[in-house]
Amino acid sequence: MVAPIDIVGTRSLVPLASLYPLGAIGDVREEASARLAQLAVGQKIQGTVQTLLDDGSFIVKLADTAVHTNLPQGTKVGDQLQLTLVGTQPRATFLLEGEPGAAPATFSPTARLIDSLQQQATSTALLGKTPLVSTGATPPAQIATALQTALTTSGIFYESHVQQWANGERPLADVLREPQNINARSAVPAAASAADTGLNPDTARIVNLQLNTLDIPRVQWQGEVWPGQQMQWEVSEQAHQQKPDKAAEAPERSWQSVVRFDLPTLGQIAATITLIGDHVQVQVRTANPDSAQTLRLHGAHLSQALEAAGSKLDLLTVKQDEQAG
Repeated sequence: MVAPIDIVGTRSLVPLASLYPLGAIGDVREEASARLAQLAVGQKIQGTVQTLLDDGSFIVKLADTAVHTNLPQGTKVGDQLQLTLVGTQPRATFLLEGEPGAAPATFSPTARLIDSLQQQATSTALLGKTPLVSTGATPPAQIATALQTALTTSGIFYESHVQQWANGERPLADVLREPQNINARSAVPAAASAADTGLNPDTARIVNLQLNTLDIPRVQWQGEVWPGQQMQWEVSEQAHQQKPDKAAEAPERSWQSVVRFDLPTLGQIAATITLIGDHVQVQVRTANPDSAQTLRLHGAHLSQALEAAGSKLDLLTVKQDEQAG
């Protein structure tokens, strides 16, 4: 009994060049369908190409069932097919691993280096090695400057800073403060030898963080703001929908900043700050109901401080949440 199977060319589940697109089994007769239904999702199965038909399609033996299928160019009778069942509804769907008759996929030295860096990654956040300021009594403006400096000199934006220096927009002294120029073996090896040359561990960590930032436009930092005061901080650019009445104007950039800390008096606090142009929205969560009430009472002070800094507070919400930390 022969059951037709169609390779439909949908996108592969995993982004590896050695994997051929998904094939969906369709119009399977009752007997073949019953046999395939016994397989579990994720199960690997081997198929054998048995016959090449006049129209270029093939008969393949799969799970003791003969199926009719189209296969990649270069497939020959006798080839072994490695398949993985990835779905059963509405039809059995398999991932075909490795194009039959094709040479194994190869990767450039740079690609192997990138893969190695990602495999070695232990954290996706910048780690502050020393407190940003010396005391909790430091004025907020100085703390803000210290946080800005922590990101600016982290090395994540090194290449763009080098370009700014080349254009006369950034002093060389600023560029020299970044990890790539501090680490003894900072330069990324040439592509020809990248996979065989070791990187300074700090440089490798920074390169991995750069890759993560390109993949997900978000920067994370964690460390001590002042001695003993830990903080987690992340900054990301948000998609912002343009208002219909301003369709002809360039959309305003929207940023989101999220901070989490455990303060001596207020306890666990998490705050999400959204900035669109000069308009600010703040959402605060705290594990302590008394702290929530205290923060609400001082909301006017926050509004006044933002107003003095040239920003307008559009929204302030404070919620008591046991998961705030």
